[in-house]
Amino acid sequence: MQTVLFIILNSSYGGAEKHVYDLIENLDKDKYRISLIAAKNSKLSSMLKKRINIIEINTSLWNVGNLRKVITQQNPDIIHIHSPRASFLSYISMAGKKKHKKILVTAHGWIPERFKFSKVFEFLYILSLRNVNKIIAVSTQVKNLLIEKGVEHQKISVIPNGIELLQELPVVDCQINKPKFVFVGRFVEEKGLFYLLEAIKKLNNKYFNQYSLDIYGSGPLENQILKFINENKLNNVKLKGFVQPEKVSEVLLLYDVFLLPSVQEGFPYTLIESLSRGLVVLGSDVGGISEVLKDQFNGFLLTPKNSEDIYMKMEMIINMKKDDLTLMKTNAFNSSKPYNLKNMIESIDYLYNE
Repeated sequence: MQTVLFIILNSSYGGAEKHVYDLIENLDKDKYRISLIAAKNSKLSSMLKKRINIIEINTSLWNVGNLRKVITQQNPDIIHIHSPRASFLSYISMAGKKKHKKILVTAHGWIPERFKFSKVFEFLYILSLRNVNKIIAVSTQVKNLLIEKGVEHQKISVIPNGIELLQELPVVDCQINKPKFVFVGRFVEEKGLFYLLEAIKKLNNKYFNQYSLDIYGSGPLENQILKFINENKLNNVKLKGFVQPEKVSEVLLLYDVFLLPSVQEGFPYTLIESLSRGLVVLGSDVGGISEVLKDQFNGFLLTPKNSEDIYMKMEMIINMKKDDLTLMKTNAFNSSKPYNLKNMIESIDYLYNE
């Protein structure tokens, strides 16, 4: 039996955390004994409590000595690191140590532009990636970006995120006379929510009673989002709060169209979850989104940071004939089929033993 140590040091819960959760839950426990190093009081830790060995640590740069100590004590056969913070902190903590048998990093995206000293973090991240055995990129776009930054292409394998797929699309009444739009995600700058809200503000001048938008999530921009909604009297927009990760797919079945106005992405889980539940997706042409989302086939690609384009594409949905929207929903469901959890787990398991 091999020992695997996962390291992810984000306190919030997003795509990277879901990815780690799914890996830990679905890897063969007869082949692997799993431990996790995570940020103190993280959502991921609470979800996996009592199921595996979890070591919670302070994630500041000044705590690398403790991270080094924990890694030494665990002495794993495989270290699997997720997120830039975990990558460069792990690299610093292991500097000068004898290399472990295998170190892998999954690159879920890129360092958010909103971070202070992002260029410094970028330098440390790339340096750390040059010193691991294997890199998993969640999309071809992420792979290409890493190569542009100087990472050896031979090290990189593309393994897209995967989810539990439905065998067939449930029969859900299409709300074509009043389409129901939905957003699910963190309330942070890279999700592009204010570009969406600006589009809604304009859309309501003409279509106020002809659609609705529910927004699920939480994050540092929550008060600003609520203030914008109230000040502009966007009464057809509702903040629905944080939805538990395991409930997202169930919630999505209540809607017709998923909105993904991101300005920065890797390969978002919500894209695949939405398509797999038959939702048409309006998604920004960033990251790996266009690898799955085909314009006017299973949704519409959006120009990033462009409220006018969001407005125009939402208007097209509102005015779309029922048969056209139904066909697009069917295309959405069918296009999700390659992105199943079983494929993701098997591909990563292969790399562990390569």
